[in-house]
Amino acid sequence: MINFKETVAIIGVGRLGSALAQALYRNGYSIIGLIDQDLYRAEQISHLVNAEICSKDLFDLTEVDIIFTCVPDDAIEGVVSQLESLRKQNSILKFVFHCSGALTSDVFDPLKKNGIAGASFHPIQTFAGKKDDWQKLSNIYFGVEGDSEAIKKASEIIQKLKSNQVIIPKEFKNMYHLACTVASNYLVSLVASAVDIFKKLNFSEQEILKMLHPLLSTTLSNLAEKGIDDALTGPISRGDRATIEKHVETLSRNLPFYESMYKLHGKILLGLKSVRDTISDEKHQELMKLLNGKGLEYD
Repeated sequence: MINFKETVAIIGVGRLGSALAQALYRNGYSIIGLIDQDLYRAEQISHLVNAEICSKDLFDLTEVDIIFTCVPDDAIEGVVSQLESLRKQNSILKFVFHCSGALTSDVFDPLKKNGIAGASFHPIQTFAGKKDDWQKLSNIYFGVEGDSEAIKKASEIIQKLKSNQVIIPKEFKNMYHLACTVASNYLVSLVASAVDIFKKLNFSEQEILKMLHPLLSTTLSNLAEKGIDDALTGPISRGDRATIEKHVETLSRNLPFYESMYKLHGKILLGLKSVRDTISDEKHQELMKLLNGKGLEYD
């Protein structure tokens, strides 16, 4: 019995596209085409996945089973328009996916009307452009939204990648992407804030990041293993007013730009159940007043 491999083309071979190409190739898919405006970059990846077609021009694509569009969000509509033109020339594909966390599968409506199933296929992961980034597509979660047939196909692909999927309702796609953005991008900004504060002690950024890495790694592990409430440590969890007051005073004098950030995060932590169960109501109100009066409302 002949085992036919499903054929794939990837449009956009940046950090994600190149990682996806390699991961799919290593898990049994045949990479037919790589399309990218940076032809040199596409050629570098084509050698790793034995791609038959490597081009700047989407119209060089031949018939494939699946197309992944890994281009910036603003470029996806243009890609769909080109695919629609290409579809009129031949039956180019069965499934089309984009990897945007923000956009829904509605961008594929022109193709769906012609029997092509489409979905968003967003890895909840970040990629640094390293050679082994393809391994980061295993043991993660993908946010999936789209046609039932496309979701079914996405599920097959995700299983082959040894990962998991969550189905995102279309109307909540932007909320989903907002959460991912806060978790990833704003973690970077939070660490950047800590680095700026540490620099007052005349440490270099490289030294600071090395010092913080074990602390950050352990905190993330504790979050995954214990949950948010049990992962929290530090002065807020203890209701340590004197320490928090010193922090606010130090920021006010030396780094006022970060004072409002510190207070906002403090108020968020005061809303955790573990904190409210640990410190007295009186202490809670004292800390809330210290961190700017009314604070946040909690259920």
